[in-house]
Amino acid sequence: GYGSENPSRFQKYWPADLHLIGKEILWFHSVYWPAMLFSLGLPLPKRVFAHGWWTAEGRKMSKSMGNFIGLEKLRALAARYGGFDAVRYYLLRAAPFGNDLDWTDVDFNKAYNELLKVLGNCLNRVLKMINRYRDGMIPAVADRESIDDSLVNRTEELSRQLAAAYSNLELQQCGLLPIELARATNGYIDATAPFTLAKDPAKAARLDTVLNLSAQAIARALVGLLPVLPEKAAEGLRQLNIETSGRKLSDLLRPLDAGHRVGEGQPLFPQVETGQNKSE
Repeated sequence: GYGSENPSRFQKYWPADLHLIGKEILWFHSVYWPAMLFSLGLPLPKRVFAHGWWTAEGRKMSKSMGNFIGLEKLRALAARYGGFDAVRYYLLRAAPFGNDLDWTDVDFNKAYNELLKVLGNCLNRVLKMINRYRDGMIPAVADRESIDDSLVNRTEELSRQLAAAYSNLELQQCGLLPIELARATNGYIDATAPFTLAKDPAKAARLDTVLNLSAQAIARALVGLLPVLPEKAAEGLRQLNIETSGRKLSDLLRPLDAGHRVGEGQPLFPQVETGQNKSE
């Protein structure tokens, strides 16, 4: 709309909060472009960020060498790995945003295994335990011990950490931080052994706390992953009986109430066997 009879869109969207470019044109967009804007009396972008280049298996991408990561390969990966979310995660996971990044199939499979074995496995464990031990309803926190504090703190800190990471364009951390919370939740479940607590009626209150805190943590991790895994994170939240459509982020970040009923767990990511490694 700039220079037109209806400049409303220009007035709404300019100046840009972030002007994102490739590093090879940084000079033009940080020297010439601002000079043009100055001459027109227009405000500058609030921030300019130059991203790096992608290579493939340590070499510059080339169709003649057959190592070009094009749309055809991305579509094939999406079909094999249950959608584009696995590709999105790897693209952010590969290296700090701004650096050059190297695509390797081995690293892609490692990133996918994080989604499968850390995130998907954590969600599945939590849902199975709540359905088996508490008839599908999240119990209230009861007996709390020092081992709970670390998970509670990590759960509560995630939204602040993600806000800082997005503000600083640390997009790798935007993918990793929620996954690390899921990893910590798996460790917490291993350490507290709810499957053992369930065998002793005298420890029912302790089991309630473990189940509640585990559910809060995996729910928060999935909410944190919505911008990175828009399909799979929303699917995981639906399994927790949390609907994302039309809801604000502040609503989704609220702790789950005691008595909240969860759904049945379904595999969030498909099992995929490759020639280089095996997803189990």
